[in-house]
Amino acid sequence: MSCKYSKVLNNKLEENPNSRTLEFSLNDFRDILGLKSTYTPRHITANIIPKLKKDLSKYYESFDITYLREGKQKVIGYRLTW
Repeated sequence: MSCKYSKVLNNKLEENPNSRTLEFSLNDFRDILGLKSTYTPRHITANIIPKLKKDLSKYYESFDITYLREGKQKVIGYRLTW
């Protein structure tokens, strides 16, 4: 895996082999990946999500990350499916 964040997230997926879905609040997602609180959802979407999808799709055929939203705009978390 080329992205350090992918390795961390892969460990979380392996800890939950029978589940096909994990949900994280925005703060939990930042904590798991070791991101500073100043790293906004916009930055995560632009810089982290594409790398995670690219790396983890090699190992999990149907891997996807969707956004948990409050209203139409505000991202409050992430849902991982695989």
